[in-house]
Amino acid sequence: LTRRAPNGTEPGIAERWEVSPDGRRYVFHLREAYWSDGTPLTAADFEFAWKRVLDPATGSPYASLLFFLRGAAEYHGADRRLAPARLQALREAVGVRAVDSRTLEVELAAPAPFFPELASTFPYLPVPRHKVSADPEGWWAGEGRLASNGPFRLEERGRGRLVLVKNELYWDRRSVALQRVVFSMISDPGEALSAYEAGDIDAAMPRQLPLAEVPRLLSQGQARQAPLLATYYLVFNTTRPPFHDPRVRRAFSLAIDRRALVEGVLQGLPRPALALVPPGIVNPASGRDFRDEGGDYLRDADVAAARSLLAAAGYPEGRGFPRVTVLFNTEGEQREIMLALQEMWREHLGVEVQLVGEDWQGYRERREAGDFHLARVAWIGEYADPAAFLSLFRGDDPRNFGRWRSAVYDELLARAQASDAQGPRLDALHRAEALLLEESALAPLYFYVQFWLQRDTVEGLFVDLQGNAFFRSVRIVAPASPGPGKGAGAGG
Repeated sequence: LTRRAPNGTEPGIAERWEVSPDGRRYVFHLREAYWSDGTPLTAADFEFAWKRVLDPATGSPYASLLFFLRGAAEYHGADRRLAPARLQALREAVGVRAVDSRTLEVELAAPAPFFPELASTFPYLPVPRHKVSADPEGWWAGEGRLASNGPFRLEERGRGRLVLVKNELYWDRRSVALQRVVFSMISDPGEALSAYEAGDIDAAMPRQLPLAEVPRLLSQGQARQAPLLATYYLVFNTTRPPFHDPRVRRAFSLAIDRRALVEGVLQGLPRPALALVPPGIVNPASGRDFRDEGGDYLRDADVAAARSLLAAAGYPEGRGFPRVTVLFNTEGEQREIMLALQEMWREHLGVEVQLVGEDWQGYRERREAGDFHLARVAWIGEYADPAAFLSLFRGDDPRNFGRWRSAVYDELLARAQASDAQGPRLDALHRAEALLLEESALAPLYFYVQFWLQRDTVEGLFVDLQGNAFFRSVRIVAPASPGPGKGAGAGG
């Protein structure tokens, strides 16, 4: 419906929309558009796609992003054993309806001033209803089978690379200059840098640079830098002793020297985090950044307070402290970060922790099952609003990996969601964040900054606050040097 752009969210398939005075009803008017196989794209494709994400049988891990719709949470949370007629009634009650082929009506459970931006995220994208209905399991697989509606379509999906070609049926095709984009699927940052310096690729995407090389690349003008709406934090499993005790959680958080971590392990590049919500979210009422308004809720490396809290919890100088595990994924610089934290807790608290490194799949499975005492989490906000982060700790949210519960916190989030005035809404969110840090449901470590490589001959590449790169406006203004540029490096 909408798309990300350098100046914010702009119309996409929806060329315009109206919002009701109470902020709960949107009517999107769609432009004439087609799937890449020539089939018209209609409002029914959006309704079908959203309800497919919410269908409890689909099992989408991102269904909660659609809970802003009226009746969405109820439908997604329904027991699959309900009578088919009852499930169908819940499905029909979800607040999205194709009025006709070019009009989509959306009813929200509560006002969400960021909804046009939210509508640009991938759970809100349409899917080709005609393809999915014909082959629900394999509609997307195989070259030539995937119907898309963006500036490019898939030409080749081979081992280690993707090839996209210009979609001549894209509604904004006149603004698309590139005829072909080759993505080399390079998972190793060092390999991506070597491919760039050898002239084999024209760009290496965000989070694909060896951290130790970033200062040099920035000084040489090779690397680009931009904010990333993301926070790196540790989450405590509050259902497992000793982290059921907020004093122990706070002691572990206060024992971390975030500035030393950033400067010693991360080349001084990120900003130490003393709260959850990162910079980059502007309060439209005041024009100030939400982070600046809220300030910091933690003290960095208050070792005396940390030791006092741990002693009050029954572990003076760490004596008698049980064996606990710290779960992390092993990609990139994660192990170095964990080793630094392990040493800080040993030195400052007198406790030993066991580091448990897993590959990405194993890490996710253990994290989501709650099989940890502490776990590393990195979260990128899908939309520029504090709720994109604070909702992670709502009691019923599946992304609340530490199982922390607070009725007061949930009530503050509900109050913010129900408010149609930005002042009271953001005030409730500030109070919620303060409570979250007071209870030490997490230990924030740092706010991300994103870096990528891009030749001067590549113009118009847009990277948004979520680290997504957009190629629809890219132009090559001269042959890449040294050597012919052949593609864009992409994370594996």
